[in-house]
Parts: sequence; structure tokens; C-alpha cells
Amino acid sequence: MRQTNILIIAGVVTILHSASSHARWKCPNPRSPSTSIKDGPCGSDTNDFTGEPIEVTPGPFRVQFEESIYHDGAPFRIALSGDGTDDKTNACILLDHIPHNNAIPLKLRPQKSRPETYIPYFITIEIPDVSCERCS
Repeated sequence: MRQTNILIIAGVVTILHSASSHARWKCPNPRSPSTSIKDGPCGSDTNDFTGEPIEVTPGPFRVQFEESIYHDGAPFRIALSGDGTDDKTNACILLDHIPHNNAIPLKLRPQKSRPETYIPYFITIEIPDVSCERCS
């Protein structure tokens, strides 16, 4: 039997290297609209689960995030936080080493001050069948 999970989908897209990400969720809505989070996974919103949860069922789930500053060769990771905690040791990695789009010509690279130039990434992830009331 498939369960319905209540999830707060948040800024858990992180760069795998020691550099911080300049990306944010676009869909579903992020905890923070910032693309300059320097401590993660969610900056000052880490462990803040007060947002309005969305209902997600196990199975395929399409997400969109966008990059505001181009980091050549920097892959992304999408992880589901543990129930009520953003502690990385409790994260369920959904997709690791998402390739960075290194083919963007210099003239088309995003400009942080112009959100319309941000590079969109669309990907379908597999939501596991787990019981989790306040995951993100």
C-alpha cells in the first residue's frame, strides 16, 4: 500500500564540492528565495519546518531549480531531510551528482541581479514510500 507523505520541499539542492550553491528551488516553492545560501542545506532556514507543507505521494515527482551564478563543473544533489531535521547525516539522497550544464556560452550565463537570466534545471525524482510528517 502506498502512503501519502506530507513534505515541506525546501532548499536541499546542494553542490557536492566545498563551495556553496547559488541555486534555489523554483517548483515546489522554496523555504527561502535566496540563491546565496552559504551554510546548508537551507541557510538560516535550516531546521525551520514552519512552512506550509505540500502533499506528495511516493513515485515520480518533477522538480525545478535554478542557478543564479554559473559554477562550471559543479554538480548538484537532491536529498530528502529526515523527519523534522535538516541534519545531513539523516538525509535520504534521492539523486546524487546531477551534472552541471557546462555548455552554457559565456554571453548566456546567469546574472545574479537578473532572475530572468537564471539557468533552469528540470528533473524528475523518485519519492520513496516512507512515513515522514515533516520532511523537506
